[in-house]
Amino acid sequence: MGNCAVHLNSSYPIITSGKGVAAALVRAQEALGLALNDEKNLPKPSTIKQVQSDNPDKFVDLVAVDLDKAKENVKIPTVKKNTTIPYDLAKRAEQNNINFSRVLHEGLIRELGDDK
Repeated sequence: MGNCAVHLNSSYPIITSGKGVAAALVRAQEALGLALNDEKNLPKPSTIKQVQSDNPDKFVDLVAVDLDKAKENVKIPTVKKNTTIPYDLAKRAEQNNINFSRVLHEGLIRELGDDK
């Protein structure tokens, strides 16, 4: 079976491929899940009739994705940040088993008004 390329007819420029149609469609689900992972307002799905009408000479199939499952597979990269705080504050935090990374993370989210 030869390579098969997939172009997802969406607002996102997604192109993927696989060895054969089945493999290409699995890869298309993965690519779509990654593309939509951070979207708060999901685009309206295309109907298969509309996609077939727009691409009469192409093979057209549905690509669905479980966004909850896709999120489980996404690894958010982290960065290490050094910071300077007063000694007594650091000592008290350590004595109280405060997780510095968690507190900084939560504080940045609160400060930015972001829920990620």
